[in-house]
Amino acid sequence: MRNITLLLTLTIFSPIVYGQVNDGKIRLVVLKRNNRDSIYKFKNRKDSTDTYLHYPGVVKSKAGVECKIMTSCWRWGIDNHRASNCILVYNAHNRYLGLYGVTTTDDLPDKVSKNRLIFSNHPASDCDPHISTTLSFDNGIPIKFFRKCKDDYGDIYTFNSK
Repeated sequence: MRNITLLLTLTIFSPIVYGQVNDGKIRLVVLKRNNRDSIYKFKNRKDSTDTYLHYPGVVKSKAGVECKIMTSCWRWGIDNHRASNCILVYNAHNRYLGLYGVTTTDDLPDKVSKNRLIFSNHPASDCDPHISTTLSFDNGIPIKFFRKCKDDYGDIYTFNSK
């Protein structure tokens, strides 16, 4: 019984620990192409994972500091039924600054518009599709932001610079 538990634990957690090996290279490829609103799919044949990268564009602070925004959806597990999602932030020279880890793909921003990240609630989700969230970088990278779902409900996401 102990061996079965260990085997199940290794099977379940090994893709989390070892699966997403060097995404830095593929992220730089997307940033260097500078194709706004394009979605790129990278398939890792070794571990059967898929990474979807979307580059919605650049936001600037009032002081003129540029931040390049990219979203990442890393799909893993049997038939890709699990996903790790984040909003990645880079400086103007493609240097990684940090990320916001978000719960679902529906919580990723849709676009950059008027120097803001725009998050739309999708009709297929449990959130109110008439509500959207905007995130301003006017005063620099926000430490936290609230992604509204419906009424007073939503999620708070925190910037991680590690």
